[in-house]
Amino acid sequence: MMKAFITRIFIVLLAYNLGLVIITVLLSVQATLTHPMSGRHVDVGMHKMHVIGPERPDAKDALTVVLVHGASTSALDFSTNLAPLLSKNWHVLSIDRPGHGYSDRGDTSTANLPAQQARMILDALHSLEIKNPVLVGHSWAGSVVMAALLDAHEHVHVKAGVLIAGATHPWEGGSAWHIELSARPFVGDVFSWQYISPMGRLSLESAVQDVFAPESVPPDYIDNTGLTLSLRPSVYKNNALDRTGLSDYLSTQSLQYPNITQPLLSIAASEDHVVPAWNHHDRLIQQVAHLSHFMIEGAGHAPHHTRPAQVSELIDTFLRTLQ
Repeated sequence: MMKAFITRIFIVLLAYNLGLVIITVLLSVQATLTHPMSGRHVDVGMHKMHVIGPERPDAKDALTVVLVHGASTSALDFSTNLAPLLSKNWHVLSIDRPGHGYSDRGDTSTANLPAQQARMILDALHSLEIKNPVLVGHSWAGSVVMAALLDAHEHVHVKAGVLIAGATHPWEGGSAWHIELSARPFVGDVFSWQYISPMGRLSLESAVQDVFAPESVPPDYIDNTGLTLSLRPSVYKNNALDRTGLSDYLSTQSLQYPNITQPLLSIAASEDHVVPAWNHHDRLIQQVAHLSHFMIEGAGHAPHHTRPAQVSELIDTFLRTLQ
């Protein structure tokens, strides 16, 4: 009798967990079909990087703006704001960071490091014959912009950098429990493949509202940015690895910032509680003497969505000083 009971429990648990995996697969397929790759792949050694933007051979020797997205999103994050606004005057590309959107992850042992992600982005730009990029990074990608400025690439010289609520320095405390759990070996994979997609879909709106607070989330933000692409198991795992390892990495990288010689603009938001200005923007001001900096009063963590005209104008003005 007990054996039959245990067998039934085992079958129920197996069916439950298998059901979650099937739901995850279906939701991941749905996200991919709803938001298919809109750009092109660029070969970087054995891997491919996804780039969105016009092919303009006549601009390859000119200044090119490269938009790099933050955590939990993709190159689509700029599709309704900075990309169309800056494209009026500049050659603009948006790129998926390694392991996000439609870019390959690369060497998984080092792919979570900003320097490795910066190197893959610069290698992709070299493949596109882009010689004078200005990297614009939001949030997590602030670390990538700083790493790229410090990278003595053989073929690509980063002309300048722009940070939008950029993560540049270490901080106290860890990440949310589901991110910490997803980053763990094996257990994180099981969790990502069973719970992230269904749970994430249910909590996505409230999570986005928390990030944007105290400002409102723009209409159709989740759909316009293809945010459900980030709930695919492998992408979420990559995101978790990126986020849990960043603070320790910045403890070392931030010591090198006084060595940066290229022009650099930091745009911060006074009400940003995700990447607070006092711990990143303000500390950077103390380290980089030639830093151009601007604080947007009342803005939250995503000013390029809530204040796109103001942010694009700040970037445009900065770009004109580089010519």
